[in-house]
Amino acid sequence: MKTLRFALPAFVLAAGILACSSPAPVDTGSDASEIAEMDSLWNAAVQAKDLERATGFFSPNAIEMPANAPAITGRDAIRQWMSDMLSQSGVTVSFKADSAVVATSGDLAYVRGSYHVSQQTPDGAHEDHGKYVTVWEKINGDWQVVVDISNSDLPLPNP
Repeated sequence: MKTLRFALPAFVLAAGILACSSPAPVDTGSDASEIAEMDSLWNAAVQAKDLERATGFFSPNAIEMPANAPAITGRDAIRQWMSDMLSQSGVTVSFKADSAVVATSGDLAYVRGSYHVSQQTPDGAHEDHGKYVTVWEKINGDWQVVVDISNSDLPLPNP
């Protein structure tokens, strides 16, 4: 009887600790679909050259790592970089996600995809295409881009 008196409170305490330490399961499939849709909306905003919508996907401290250029830190700096790029005559940009993967923790995800950039100039058409990875983080319940990196599939021109 004495053992039961000590065992029952110990069992209740252990069960309480285990219940508190087990997070609720995350629906990663639903989150992955949401992020893929957001990536598509982001692409549409870039194609429409809507800077406010396009940069609204970035967290305030996001990092953009464009191909063949230095990293850009912060939403405001990314907005300026994007404005400079998209305001050039004849520029079009598009990208498409190939996959979206959400961590089992439910707070981080990445998208892998491909991009295409073209520009019509008096010298003719200039094209670039490659791949990208975007890291998304759930911040205060909303998915936001925290890192975006792209790499060209084309070789650098000869000097």
